[in-house]
Amino acid sequence: MASGPSEADDAEVPECAVCTDAPWDPVRLDGCCHVFCRACLHEIVRRVGEVGSRCPLCRQPMSADGSHSMARSWLARAPTDRDVELRMQESFPDVYERRRQEAAQRSERCICIALGSRNVLGEGTTLFAEVVPPQTLNGTLSAAELGAMLVDRVRFVLPMEALDETSITTPWSAVDAPSAYVDKGVVDVSSAPFETRFRVKEGVHAAEVVIIVDWQRRLRLEPLLVKHNLNTVESGSGAYAENVALPEGLTLARIVERTRPKARVGAGGPGEMRVY
Repeated sequence: MASGPSEADDAEVPECAVCTDAPWDPVRLDGCCHVFCRACLHEIVRRVGEVGSRCPLCRQPMSADGSHSMARSWLARAPTDRDVELRMQESFPDVYERRRQEAAQRSERCICIALGSRNVLGEGTTLFAEVVPPQTLNGTLSAAELGAMLVDRVRFVLPMEALDETSITTPWSAVDAPSAYVDKGVVDVSSAPFETRFRVKEGVHAAEVVIIVDWQRRLRLEPLLVKHNLNTVESGSGAYAENVALPEGLTLARIVERTRPKARVGAGGPGEMRVY
């Protein structure tokens, strides 16, 4: 059981049953009301898949209606449980601060990327992949700038039989995709913003797409492949975040420092600045 020296009386620190520590960014499941760290639930979904995702304690479905297929998108929009968070802040401030610092350190060692779709009835659907800058960078980089440092390209694998091909905003081909998707259309986007827009054919209400993120070669990371279900009959966003761990010894701060141009004064004469 997670604990700290400043806890009052005999109260116990709330615990996530997955990591056995105080829950950070706590999420309460709809079906059984058990509370876990959001990151711990994301890891369960990543390992066992959306279909097999159940409460780690009681094995009930993660959502109240028993549906598993939207586990990723549900986790992305599930609110932080304010009751648990406030209890941590007020009753166990030392533990809360420790968990906050640990979360900040983890974010420096991970790439957080949001993937999904935005749908506007009558205007079409936009698929996107966007790197989320961590708070530790203090707003010094935009999502597009950080994405350019980390992402080489994003491939959107589309079910062409369900789409109006003339509406696709980025050229596509049926090559350069994993063998399981060679019969699909592949939109290859190599610069930020990593997105593509299209319309589905009349009468199509849902479709599965695949988003493949290829990282910059120097990161030595395997491509990230995520399946995403499009809902084409409602306006709104269906997105979720993936956290990709950087290789040992790399942090976002080091990547930014190495990638940004270096300024040197006096390289070509008095007071002259050249950027390398």
